[in-house]
Amino acid sequence: AASVPRQSGATPAVTAAGLPRRTAHPSPLRMMPAEEPPDPEPSEEDPADRAERVRDDLDGFMEGERAATREGDRTEGT
Repeated sequence: AASVPRQSGATPAVTAAGLPRRTAHPSPLRMMPAEEPPDPEPSEEDPADRAERVRDDLDGFMEGERAATREGDRTEGT
């Protein structure tokens, strides 16, 4: 590796070759203040009502799956 002769006019902002010296910049994400996520709104729904709603949703999903399987079986058999 060839060494570059050091010029006497080199400053910390300029390299010996006269080029601007690179400096590390902090990440923009580190410069931003950390934001706290908002607290979730408390649910006023009764846990038993919520469980029933979830069961109903899953029953509907499973019925759709069964219907799609039945229809797929009919189209493959033709």
